[in-house]
Amino acid sequence: MDTNEINEVNDLFQDLKEANIDMDESVADLAEALERDDNDKVYSLSKDLAEKKNDWGLFIYSEFFIRGEKVKKDLNKAERLLREAAKTNPLAALRLVDLINYRVIPSSNPAHELYVLSRFAASKGLPKGMYQAGICVKAGWGCRVNKKQAFEWILKAAKRGYLDAPYVVGEMYMTGAGTKRDLRQARYWFEQAVKLNNDAEAMVILGTFCYKENKLAMAKDYWKRAAPSCVEAKVLLHNMK
Repeated sequence: MDTNEINEVNDLFQDLKEANIDMDESVADLAEALERDDNDKVYSLSKDLAEKKNDWGLFIYSEFFIRGEKVKKDLNKAERLLREAAKTNPLAALRLVDLINYRVIPSSNPAHELYVLSRFAASKGLPKGMYQAGICVKAGWGCRVNKKQAFEWILKAAKRGYLDAPYVVGEMYMTGAGTKRDLRQARYWFEQAVKLNNDAEAMVILGTFCYKENKLAMAKDYWKRAAPSCVEAKVLLHNMK
């Protein structure tokens, strides 16, 4: 596992602790080995735990087969290990979601599977699961459209600090999707999207709010900040001249 992925696993271990999900001593040793970036120890501990059908062991051990580290690369075996882990481990469920999205692991009904896995992770208090389940319900991916439930899940994810969520909350407040239309709340969440995630689309919208209020300098500042990654911002700046 590379450094970014180890950090993500450690962050999610912390999320699970905050969600009051107990980890026994052997799993705590695995978490410590991950934090130390001790790949040999991670491999041996995860293998031992996987042989005991421990969901954390199954999950982490599967990563070695995905990458072909210390073992021959074997995506079929990785899939079997990860699917077993995902039955009870919300972090494994989220990893499976990513691999299905990236088409590393096949699925006969990807939209429905993404929804079910994300909903399971959401039920265990993981912000990423809340966000992804909300997006599925908002769009009707693998389930019926339910904008109210989508808003509730995505708002929870935003309040838990999931970086992609504030923009979507702002958008839903702005359009009245799943909640009462509230431009004041929309503005607040777009501001959070900029503050936390440097979201260019949020900058464009905030700039538009400022422009309509005749706060031209503020509008220009938002659009200039968004322009390097957003064509719409460039067009708006050009039209100001």
